[in-house]
Amino acid sequence: MKPNVISHPSCVLLRFWRAQPSATKVPILQALRLWFPIFLGLLIAYRGWGASTASVPPLGLVAYYPFDGDLQDVSGFQRHAVSDPVGGTLRFLSTRKVAPSQVLSLGGSNVSITIPSLAGFGPNGYRGTTVSLWIRCPIQGYLLGCAQESAPEQSSFSIRTDGKRLMVSSGVGDELGFGFPESPKDWRHVVVVFSRSTQTNEKGMVVQLWMDGRAVGVAPIRVNPLQLKTPLTLGGISGTVNGRLQGEIDTLRLFDRALPQEEIMNLYAQDTAGIEKTPLLIVQPQAQSVEKGRDVTFRVVAQVGLPATFQWQCDGLTLPGATVPELTLSNVPPSLDGGHYRVFVQNAQGAIFSESALLTVYPLTPPSIVLQPAPIEVAEGEPEVVFQVASEGSGVLLYQWQFNGKNLPQETGERLILRHVRAFAHGRYRVRVTNLYGFVWSDEVSLAVNTYDADEDGLSDYEELLLKTDPEKPDYYGDRMPPIPAPEISTWQEFLATSNPSSQGRRSMALAVLQILLRMSHIWWIDL
Repeated sequence: MKPNVISHPSCVLLRFWRAQPSATKVPILQALRLWFPIFLGLLIAYRGWGASTASVPPLGLVAYYPFDGDLQDVSGFQRHAVSDPVGGTLRFLSTRKVAPSQVLSLGGSNVSITIPSLAGFGPNGYRGTTVSLWIRCPIQGYLLGCAQESAPEQSSFSIRTDGKRLMVSSGVGDELGFGFPESPKDWRHVVVVFSRSTQTNEKGMVVQLWMDGRAVGVAPIRVNPLQLKTPLTLGGISGTVNGRLQGEIDTLRLFDRALPQEEIMNLYAQDTAGIEKTPLLIVQPQAQSVEKGRDVTFRVVAQVGLPATFQWQCDGLTLPGATVPELTLSNVPPSLDGGHYRVFVQNAQGAIFSESALLTVYPLTPPSIVLQPAPIEVAEGEPEVVFQVASEGSGVLLYQWQFNGKNLPQETGERLILRHVRAFAHGRYRVRVTNLYGFVWSDEVSLAVNTYDADEDGLSDYEELLLKTDPEKPDYYGDRMPPIPAPEISTWQEFLATSNPSSQGRRSMALAVLQILLRMSHIWWIDL
């Protein structure tokens, strides 16, 4: 049977429209022309808003605990936590300035929180792992841990803090410690990332600590590649009452991958977006050490939300005109040594003091010798002779060694090294130390080079050693080369074998010439 198209709603509306006179149709068309674009825009905006606010878990998110009055996992994976024992000192407070969010407060007694469904979570198997949470200083104890059972092949890991350092252990090797600035009563965003190392072998890992959206430390770490078996524990380590957490934490997120820098910074920005617009210092002023007359700058980076004012102080006293995030002191005098500098930041919602930073001012001093060179006595041919000084003074120190009052080219360091010394090195040595504010001479010390001629032939023992004229002679100098095989009889040997009186004068003259040639090989010493 064919449908009754005449009774279809669209056909009824069409017949009704055609039956209307033109005078009635015109106002209706004008109204549609005006309101239809507005209605369409509202519809598109509504659909876009609904899509943008849909809850899509970040990639790799394993669990997410906002601690808003309970221990429920809101990631969608239903990995809820359990407090043991029930009824202990487990409280939920509203103190992180995020309304209506709450935070978890643990009293450090026998209370620990177990997440049974997270057995196996951690950096084992060389997987990447990320732990993100907020902590309030002071705080101490275990933040997270997975204990090792009796089976020796089982892995483990833990993250704990004493309020000044954060310690990470993978159950293999030493515990790693990272320091971070103390900030009493301040909330800090902490991210611990385990990732594969690109600097070591393919099984190596590194652990990196992020604080308030910036990296503060990284170190290599060894992990057990075998499976973690015990459930994850929050605020302690299962099986022990030692190290239970004392303090407040909030917004715990666990990822089974290593988050990159961009995502870590986005997490921090996301969590701070809901905070009341009171000033928040992201970068604190750092201690500075400078020489007298130099310039020094203290700097803070603040997240202020609303327009804010800055006022720097030194030892609690206001510094006139110091009302910007950077404080620069020019040509600092010694009187500023030991001063503590901080800044007061205030906006319409509140105020905060930065941490204090110490300024150390060193005086400008000429060089001084703290370790003088010592005199040395050696035999000719000594393999190495070393003169050395130690000095101190402001700025860069320059050195120039002298021999018998004349500069030694290229000898411009703290140490003067002479190798295989000859008789012509016998003499006096000293060094001049110079900086921009003066100079000083070291003591003048002597080098005594003793020359020996056992066979009294006019050639020293060391010269005979160099010439290899006595291959049977013991090597007293420590630098003798293996003897060179000689032919059955050489011209030199035949000349020396001549012993008639008429040849004695010629032989003495030849030895004298040979001595002169040996000494001329080092004639450059004469010109120093």
